[in-house]
Amino acid sequence: MLSAQDYAQLNQLLADEGWQRTRFEGGQNHLMGWSVMSTWQQDKFLITLTHSERYNEVRYEVEANPLAYQWLIQQGYAHAFDD
Repeated sequence: MLSAQDYAQLNQLLADEGWQRTRFEGGQNHLMGWSVMSTWQQDKFLITLTHSERYNEVRYEVEANPLAYQWLIQQGYAHAFDD
């Protein structure tokens, strides 16, 4: 899981590094919740960022394919994959 600051910084880093945002969608996902998902791609690297809120619990999450996972580790985001 990401912090709010990590989420904002990672979105900015991806844009600054020239990644293409290939998907951006959001809306209500439960009776009392919503989410926004954005998928970023560069070559064969694929990262999906999710910002959601359900019952006043805010979550920032990242998913990545194996190539992008290694890139995120190199960028200092290993903690995002700790549970």
